[in-house]
Amino acid sequence: MSILYFDLDNFKAVNDTYGHDIGDKVLKTASEQICSCVRKGDSVIRWGGEEFVVVLPTADPREANEVVNRIMTAGVGDRPEGGPVTASIGVAEAQEDNVNDWKAQIELADHRMYTAKTSGRARSVGVDGSAMLWAAKNQAEQATA
Repeated sequence: MSILYFDLDNFKAVNDTYGHDIGDKVLKTASEQICSCVRKGDSVIRWGGEEFVVVLPTADPREANEVVNRIMTAGVGDRPEGGPVTASIGVAEAQEDNVNDWKAQIELADHRMYTAKTSGRARSVGVDGSAMLWAAKNQAEQATA
């Protein structure tokens, strides 16, 4: 079982600048996009504020990364001022991470999400510490290299 822990990047600025009605539209679009990218039997849960937990009951780390890649490729919507909504994502997998309960697994995915956020946002941090970047972030970083 794998868990993806999402935090939409710079979401507070949307609510502060454009109001909660626009923020709610961004959240709704993001949740619809995430739902459209997961597999039948997976669960998408709004965890709080701008955070989502995706439960992938049969996914190993490779399959979890495939789901993350689908979400990053499809995107989760547009920001009101333009540009894509991105997220920082942490991935945890029960067997590879040797966690025996769901709370510990969520805490580990949350920790990896925080690592993704402090490493530059718009990326995921997986089970082995590997990172995947959102397409827009990857293009921007390649352009400045």
